Amino acid sequence: MSKRFTLVAGALVGLSALMAACSPGGGTEENPQQQPDIEGAAEVSVKGLAAYQLHSVVVTAQPANISKELLYNADAGTFTGTLVLPVGPQTLTANGYAYVSNTPDGGPFDGGPFDGGAFDAGSFDAGPSFDGGIFDAGSSFDAGSSFDAGPSFDAGPWPSFDAGSSTALTLVATGSATTNIVANTTTGVSLRIYDLTPPENQPDIAPIIRALTVSNTSTIVNQPVTLSVDAVDLDGDPLSYLWHADCGGGFADRNAATTTFTASVPGACNLAVSVVSRGQAVTDSVTVVVFPNDGAGSGGVQVNGEYIPRPIVASISISNYPELPYSYIYRSSSAANLPTVRAGETYELEFSTYYGTSAGLSSRTTNLDVTCGTVLKVYDSCPSPNQCYSIYSWTAPSSSAACRVTANASVDSLSDSFSAGILVK
Repeated sequence: MSKRFTLVAGALVGLSALMAACSPGGGTEENPQQQPDIEGAAEVSVKGLAAYQLHSVVVTAQPANISKELLYNADAGTFTGTLVLPVGPQTLTANGYAYVSNTPDGGPFDGGPFDGGAFDAGSFDAGPSFDGGIFDAGSSFDAGSSFDAGPSFDAGPWPSFDAGSSTALTLVATGSATTNIVANTTTGVSLRIYDLTPPENQPDIAPIIRALTVSNTSTIVNQPVTLSVDAVDLDGDPLSYLWHADCGGGFADRNAATTTFTASVPGACNLAVSVVSRGQAVTDSVTVVVFPNDGAGSGGVQVNGEYIPRPIVASISISNYPELPYSYIYRSSSAANLPTVRAGETYELEFSTYYGTSAGLSSRTTNLDVTCGTVLKVYDSCPSPNQCYSIYSWTAPSSSAACRVTANASVDSLSDSFSAGILVK
């Protein structure tokens, strides 16, 4: 069975030699020769390969010089076969083969047009036209069947342009073990065949900028500031540096880890450095405010903004397991009604809130209001970033009632609420 090879990692090969006396003078399966008077049969089974998709496994015994290609058993997921071996020490080597991607074969359609030449070894066959080639070996159509008494284009339809393709059958796993074959005795041996394919490529680790410092974040025109970058390459590759500025001015040395920059015009100036090793680059930057040196007494201000979205109470749920598993309503639900509950019973009410960002953590609040019964907060994951959960224990009133449950969430001056109805019986 042909199976595409993906990976072989320590596939276990179990070998058991079931010995029986054989008549002298017998030959091997693939290497006919005179054998000793006593032989045995080695039954070979390669296990654990169903998931690894080898194309074939060949076992060779030395010094007997006997090889056997094992057959694949799809039901058992094993390669199995039997070798006839002489007694004595034998080294068994198992080689696993798979089709591995390769460059296109050795020429147009493998070694020549369609097969070693024009349609074969000559013009349409093995000789010139009208002579041992097309129309047989003599005059027109001669005494043979049409087009040379053979199937079209010589030996038959080409198997995918002569069995050549973008893959090649390649040795991908091997392993061996030595055992002593004893006459009339069952001998067992185990070995492992190991993957021979190279490991996957290791991507290069880009350099890491540990710190970028500037002697002063504000300066005046024509007054230099000192910049320094501390970077490391964990692979030990050499580092190169390149400084950039988005304002007028110049660096003392654009390719040094430590340099100075002198601005020629006032304004906010972004100074950046790129650190490169083996083609991998990382960049960091710092902003320096440059004032005019005319003595006018100007100053700068740095503005930072923080966006705070409105919180959203996304869902409310009620449960009393196992009597009432979790039942949810969402903002997208067609009706905001929770299941009917029993009077006097205690339930768990939970609601979730989305804040969108981690901004405003210190000013977040959540609470649950119920128009009947009693409620007690049990757990609240707020003010965690982005999303949080609030859980309350609610005891329904002792008599029938229609109750309103409202979940509330706020951050700074922004708030949201989500209400649901509950019938108590």
